[in-house]
Amino acid sequence: MKETLVYQVTGAEQYLESDSALTLRLLVDAVRGQKRDTAVIEGRRARWKQEHEKHQQRLDAAEKAAAAAGSITVPVVAQFLRKVAPNAIYVDETIVHARLIREHFFAEGPSIFFVHRTGWGKRLDMHSA
Repeated sequence: MKETLVYQVTGAEQYLESDSALTLRLLVDAVRGQKRDTAVIEGRRARWKQEHEKHQQRLDAAEKAAAAAGSITVPVVAQFLRKVAPNAIYVDETIVHARLIREHFFAEGPSIFFVHRTGWGKRLDMHSA
């Protein structure tokens, strides 16, 4: 972690930087060469599937509660945008609501949600690209 960037939101205690593709390829090769206990793997998959379902239920409940409140909130906007623009690409330039946005803009496919932490003033040119 870059301790000088106290505002940094990564969602992890450790993160990978540099040649990510090569590092992941080497990691996959190392894992493939190991002997694996399929029962342990299936147990982990079942546990994380259950955790994912609980998390999804919490998000659904938050969206229902937000819709019932009658005000404009991140869950309401995210739910609306997922319905009206399901194939859109979203660029998040916020700082304050980043965690909520990331949670509620879940995607079925890759590469639809991008984050730029540079602020409006520096990234206005991105919209014209």
